[in-house]
Amino acid sequence: HGCEETCTVADLDRHMERCQHAKIKCPFSTHGCDEVCHRNAVREHMATCPVMLRLEIGDAALLHDMAIRQRANGGQFVWKIPDMPSRRDHMRSSNFMAHGLKWFVRHEVEPQPGVFVNRMGHNKRARFTLTIFNTNQ
Repeated sequence: HGCEETCTVADLDRHMERCQHAKIKCPFSTHGCDEVCHRNAVREHMATCPVMLRLEIGDAALLHDMAIRQRANGGQFVWKIPDMPSRRDHMRSSNFMAHGLKWFVRHEVEPQPGVFVNRMGHNKRARFTLTIFNTNQ
C-alpha cells in the first residue's frame, strides 16, 4: 500500500487510524458518497466529491438531510463557513449534538489561531475527528 512503517500487532489499530496509506471512506459517506481512497488522497477526492459539490452550491435538500441525520444520531456535523479565507474575526458554529451531548465549534484568530470544540452545559469529554475542507480552492 505504500506504507513502510513497522509496528507491533498491538499498535496496528492505532497506526491505521493515522496512516496516510490506509484506505478510508469519504467523510461524507453517510450522505451518499461511496468513495474509498487512501487517507492521503482525501483532499484530492474532495475536489470531485458529489456531496461536497452539492454543499458548495447550497443544495437545500442535502442540507436538510444532514440536519436530520445530525439530530438523529449525532454522528456528523458540517459547519459551512462562507468566504473563510477572507475572515479575520472569530467565528462560532451553531450548536450540535454528539455523544448525546450539546457542543459547538469555534474558530479563534487571536491570540493564537485555532479551531476548538466546546461543551454546552456539561463537563463531559468526548473524542472527535475534525476534518476541515476549504471549498474556495
